[in-house]
Amino acid sequence: MITENDYFEKSENMILKSFSEHNNFNDYELNIIDLNNEKIWSNYGRESYESSRIWDPLHCLQDFDTISKQMDICKKKILILLPQNINFTYGYEGSEAYDNYLEYSKLKDCLNYIPDHLADLDKYISYQEVLIFSPTQTRASALVLNSDFSFSDSISVWEDVTIKRNCNDNTITAIFTDNICRTTMKCNDNLDLEALIEEMGLLEKEKPIEPEWMESIEMFDDKDQKSNIFDNQNIISNAEREIINANSILKKNSELKSILYTQSKELEKVVLEILEELFDCNLTDFIDLKEEDFSFQYGNNWYVGEIKGVTSNIRSENISQLDVHYQTFLERNPNINSSNVFSLLIMNHQRRKSPDKREPVHENQIKLAKRNESLIVDTEQLLKILEKFRNNEFTREDVVILLSDKENGIVQI
Repeated sequence: MITENDYFEKSENMILKSFSEHNNFNDYELNIIDLNNEKIWSNYGRESYESSRIWDPLHCLQDFDTISKQMDICKKKILILLPQNINFTYGYEGSEAYDNYLEYSKLKDCLNYIPDHLADLDKYISYQEVLIFSPTQTRASALVLNSDFSFSDSISVWEDVTIKRNCNDNTITAIFTDNICRTTMKCNDNLDLEALIEEMGLLEKEKPIEPEWMESIEMFDDKDQKSNIFDNQNIISNAEREIINANSILKKNSELKSILYTQSKELEKVVLEILEELFDCNLTDFIDLKEEDFSFQYGNNWYVGEIKGVTSNIRSENISQLDVHYQTFLERNPNINSSNVFSLLIMNHQRRKSPDKREPVHENQIKLAKRNESLIVDTEQLLKILEKFRNNEFTREDVVILLSDKENGIVQI
């Protein structure tokens, strides 16, 4: 607090400084500037032999300039206690030995001069424009504080201004803009000041820390509410586990459905996982000879296949390539009866289109697959087979029969 008054006392939460020795404003949560002291409102002459006049600069003008510069950069809250209708003294004829002011005027009678006296500090107060002599009382917290001045109603049109009015006649005795609160209320001691600060909400109240032993005191419906919290926390915990599990399943489902848009190794990996589940086999031991993409045995049957993802529809060369792998497999395995070997062309064709926008496989390619005793399985059909298998609509033997077809050329379910 910057003040020249001795009725304020230093406390644990407040330090007192004079106008000539204040500290950095940003070091404090609240800075208070007390202008209600006659020592402030006095001036000296321009020359040592001249008596001072009412319009001459105040003797603490330099202090005002310094305080103004502090306020320019201050980010913390500032409270300005404006003066009451005290004496403005001038006509100075003192010396080093004594001070002597021959004239004085009440502040209410010289408001026009005050802006010049305040210098740069006036931009934070706007004295002449809004201050009027109007003695009143205002309730601040549990106290009633006096004011000799009030603010004109013209400030109500200011942007972003908060005002405090006297509850009796609606007189404005405090205004708050940005981080600065200005008030005409008089504080006679620390209690008045604390009441004002509380009323204006300039400092957050410190809440008492609840002691640990309070937790053991149960009253009213504490026990029921704690039980309710416990039960619902268990519900939430179970729900969170179910959500985690559901997200994991959805992630796996998305991985399976990725065969509707992927190609190359990504497509091959998921298709082989699906075949392993459908045939209950292990394809990790398959040796890639850079010919067929897979071959495995189920019972007396052998399955040889090609896996491919393309942007076009299925072409004849895709089916012919499968037949080359089929014939090569038979040549490598002369002891296997060809009637027990089934060739599968698993294709993700037109992979950039949604399945419902894809054109059907052309009849010419289906006829070629029939002639070669091959079977076209597009990836959407493969997913439908897996879905029905998991839903127990298809048995494993149903899947084997469906994928051991040498007559129809294409799987359609």
